[in-house]
Amino acid sequence: MEKIQSLRAMEKAARHDIRIMWLTDELKPSHQAIKDFIDRHLVEGIKDIFYELSKYLVDKENINTDIIYIDGTKIESSANKYTFVWKKSILKFRDKLYKKITKTLKTLNDRYQLEGIYFPIDESYELSYLERIKRFLEKEIHKHSIKFVYGKGRRKTALQRDHEHIDTYIEKLKQYTKDLKIMGNDRNSYAKTDVDATFMHMKEDHMRNSQLKPGYNIQIGVSDEYICHLDIFSERSDYKTLIPFLEGYKDRYGYYPTYPVARCWIWWANELSVFEV
Repeated sequence: MEKIQSLRAMEKAARHDIRIMWLTDELKPSHQAIKDFIDRHLVEGIKDIFYELSKYLVDKENINTDIIYIDGTKIESSANKYTFVWKKSILKFRDKLYKKITKTLKTLNDRYQLEGIYFPIDESYELSYLERIKRFLEKEIHKHSIKFVYGKGRRKTALQRDHEHIDTYIEKLKQYTKDLKIMGNDRNSYAKTDVDATFMHMKEDHMRNSQLKPGYNIQIGVSDEYICHLDIFSERSDYKTLIPFLEGYKDRYGYYPTYPVARCWIWWANELSVFEV
């Protein structure tokens, strides 16, 4: 709520903000102490803390968990909105890279045809294949005692140019592969400074230009005015979140809520079939 996110800002707040001083019992932890505490106790355990508190409240306040009201909201990430990576762009750049690789391989095949060496040409290429070609070129460079030259007025050999091209292709393909792995099958974008954030339309659009911003889809389940369950999704809409949300509820509490209540538009045909008797 206070947008205190950095460790040093937390340290400063613990020293000067009377509200935070009350929460810390007037302790003044350093930013390193805060980091150590987060690493040791909160990275994996914060969900457990939340559900332990929830179970305690369920017992103490006699909360009726048979009925749970589910609704979602979107929270903007602290990532810069100009750090976007789009899956369509990556796929487009990768296809262009494949064509460049094919062109280089055709050049190599023409050069080594008389020696009986042939590099197979395909529509797409694996990193391991390019690395094998790079090793072959390095052997050829060593075999002919070729020294790399750089700078204006110095003429590069064909082997040096080919080696540099293949090396560039490898680095680019590594980056594209990494980008696609981060996004997975279910996302079309991510932010470089927060790889878990997905670009989506926010509920608040002050500029009224439908700008996409990095954020998260938060689904919240409430029983008797208490938040009993919540989950974070990268889905831009709610209709694919219901079943994973309820499965997460069961994993934590050991049972499904008897009456999950949600706005009708988030229900999807394949999800409704789960609740058929």
